[in-house]
Amino acid sequence: MAESVKDLRLQAHLYEYATLTNRITYWISLQYGVYGFAAASLGFIAAAWGHLEMQYQAWACMLILEFLLWALLQTNFEIFAIVVYLETSLKSQLKTLLGDYPIWDYEVYMVTLRKNKFISYEQTLGLLPVFAVGMGVAGLFIIRDLWSNWRIHWASSAVWLGCCLYVGAMTYLKWRSVLHLQNEARRVAHVP
Repeated sequence: MAESVKDLRLQAHLYEYATLTNRITYWISLQYGVYGFAAASLGFIAAAWGHLEMQYQAWACMLILEFLLWALLQTNFEIFAIVVYLETSLKSQLKTLLGDYPIWDYEVYMVTLRKNKFISYEQTLGLLPVFAVGMGVAGLFIIRDLWSNWRIHWASSAVWLGCCLYVGAMTYLKWRSVLHLQNEARRVAHVP
């Protein structure tokens, strides 16, 4: 291969790398934005306390928690999709151009860090237990209210339940996808 063509390909791959890592930076920024939205949501629920029926507050709390979890998982999905692409496709194309020169050992380093039990737990489950407890408490309030007022609230509860089940299913499926990408990132890093 002519050196000028090789240099052009190398530059193209480096520009692609820069673009993708910049995209990761944007996704991380959005991920931290979700935390701000979570704080605002807590403020909304606290301000509504005593002004709305408990059942509606509990349903809103459950749905907000599911949406927040879904948003966090979506950002993780996008980040790890890029990591896997960089490690599988772009890295191999660069190795073809550069030979045996070691490149992008950061993911190997991260896999080593993820062997720590806390980091592994945090990356696999993260805030999921907190969300589960919050949704469980909200569910208990809903059941308690429905037990005494089921004739009044059954229709609205059916709509809320449908929304929560849909968002919950989508969140669960996204969580599974994120776990798959995280495992793929570990696998392609080729850690001895």
